[in-house]
Amino acid sequence: MFSSGSISATSSRKGVEICVESLNEWKIQEIGYDGVEKYIKPPEFKEVIAKNAQSITWRDVVGAESSLDALMESDDDEKEAMDITEAGDLALKKEERESKVEPVAGPWAGVARNLHQSLQEITVLLDTLNVVKTNYLGALMVASLPEDPNKINEQITNSKGFQLCTRKKALFEASKTIENALQERTNIRQNSLEGLEKNAFFNELRKMRENWRIRKTNNALFGDLGYRIYGQKFHTGELFDIFRRSLTQSNLYGMHSCLQVQVPRNLMRRTAIWVSVQIDNARSAANLFGNQDLAYMNVDSDASKNVRWEKALKWAQESLICRDIFAQLTKESSVQERICLPTENSLIVSLFDGVILKIEKKFYPFEDIELVEEGVPFLNLALREQFVSDQCRRPMRSQPFVSLPMSSLPENLDMRGPQALSSEEINARKITQTSLLDRLIAISSHYTLICKVTQALKKHVLNYPDPQLQWKWVRSSPIFSMLSVVQVNRAFENLGKFSIHIRVTTDEIIVITKEFQQIKCGRDVKLVQNAIMLLSSIYMLSSVAILSKTYAWQILHANNNAFGNDGNPAPTFYACNQSASKSIFIQFNTNGKPPTICMKLNQTGGVSSKSYSDEDTKDFPMDSPKSLNEDQSISSESENKFRQFNYDALPGTSFMRKMEHLLAIFRN
Repeated sequence: MFSSGSISATSSRKGVEICVESLNEWKIQEIGYDGVEKYIKPPEFKEVIAKNAQSITWRDVVGAESSLDALMESDDDEKEAMDITEAGDLALKKEERESKVEPVAGPWAGVARNLHQSLQEITVLLDTLNVVKTNYLGALMVASLPEDPNKINEQITNSKGFQLCTRKKALFEASKTIENALQERTNIRQNSLEGLEKNAFFNELRKMRENWRIRKTNNALFGDLGYRIYGQKFHTGELFDIFRRSLTQSNLYGMHSCLQVQVPRNLMRRTAIWVSVQIDNARSAANLFGNQDLAYMNVDSDASKNVRWEKALKWAQESLICRDIFAQLTKESSVQERICLPTENSLIVSLFDGVILKIEKKFYPFEDIELVEEGVPFLNLALREQFVSDQCRRPMRSQPFVSLPMSSLPENLDMRGPQALSSEEINARKITQTSLLDRLIAISSHYTLICKVTQALKKHVLNYPDPQLQWKWVRSSPIFSMLSVVQVNRAFENLGKFSIHIRVTTDEIIVITKEFQQIKCGRDVKLVQNAIMLLSSIYMLSSVAILSKTYAWQILHANNNAFGNDGNPAPTFYACNQSASKSIFIQFNTNGKPPTICMKLNQTGGVSSKSYSDEDTKDFPMDSPKSLNEDQSISSESENKFRQFNYDALPGTSFMRKMEHLLAIFRN
């Protein structure tokens, strides 16, 4: 709705002042507290008629003495049933009403009504005649008579389905004719040398487009050697040109290819990056800069045209990737906290004491030769994998304008509020992006420690077959691994197994016992070996204790915390037989020597122990503290001392077999 104010025209001619308003408006019934307006629905047509009818004074129309009820016209049966008096009254009232209300047209009202009805009938008749006389306004034919073939043909011709089928058939015949002509033309071109060259060129070009980005500018074809998913494409220094070669030239060079490529001159060499872990000594220092062969520099600018394009593009892209990897590592080495020594084609990084990480870039001639892999294959593959994973990730762009502090942490890691976390927990959960060199250092350190642990385990298995040691990988990842080591006595599996775990991270080795006690060995392999030897001695001690109970020996003490004369841990075992006539003492050495087994003959009552020693120990090699003659009697002082057995001369192939035989002989 517009206001009724005057509107001035911009032109010289003055317009008409009008007011445009709606006829019916929905009136507002009430406005709620929330600002919602409730409207009153406008009345309908019947409601308007009812309202207007209520405003009519019907008493003035029918008269003051007339009744407002409608006149009841009954049937003949009802009139006969009515009283004669009531019928007379109704007739009088009807005559009075007709005498008061007269028609407007007077006596000609009936004639006018009949004339009006006649005019309407004549008008309808004229409209019907006009429709019948017009052809296109007539009813459509549903089906023609079978004896009228002309109309049938006309109906089929004018139908839409017939038109569609006819046009489709015409198009099919035209396309078939064009295909036949094209096939004949293709056969003619293929029969000629020029046609064969063009087909071969386009087939190889289509094959090249499956793996390489190609672009055409005017009459020049060039491709992109770039490997990045995100970032700039078709960089100037990463383009290669595509040329067409005749079949005669391709057969001359023995390549059978109609495509030849021209790669950039700085990429016309084969490049490889080798990663190795070396001991920091004079030998590695002498080979610090490497003996680089400069034969790759003698390259003709058109040498890549004589190499098949699949190999040429692969070698050129490999050189580009190696160049970018080494450039990124050299750039990141300047901000490292470790000692780094970058050179022209090598990078030396200090892993830990006495161990260095060497990353070397080597060049080879642009020829089809097999490259001998150097360094550590796992580290070479890990470096490439980490670099490729960075290229597959979209780079993060920092938001320049923010209304809140710049923080990549979620709300639950905020240090404010009652549910805030500590700084240690935040640092533990915070995901930070590390550099490529940091990840390579972590993987190399973990790989070096893994090699040391596996070497120590293999050496222990070869040097100490008793008890038998087995291990398996529980978890293996580039920066965290865990091994499960199990020790078992051969032929004595009923005595149980002894299991430990070795956890290897990027900077330390931890040996975990079955009681969840941690032995931190750092990066020292000797500590790992000593820990394994100590746990093996404890396992042998527990096995001997179980076996001695089987043969009714009384255990006097079994000390896991004992130490030897050299200061190394040496668990001890002390027991006596059922009659207490003999005592056995075993010391389990952790320095790689076999266990020390000693026995003492005890005096029982007034009986000398010489008879026991002569009969029971004559078959056992025992090292006496001093040499004794056969006729010389053993003094009481020497009888109360322990005498050591010769471990290698004891019967049995394993320690448990020797102890079983020994405990069974001296049981009583």
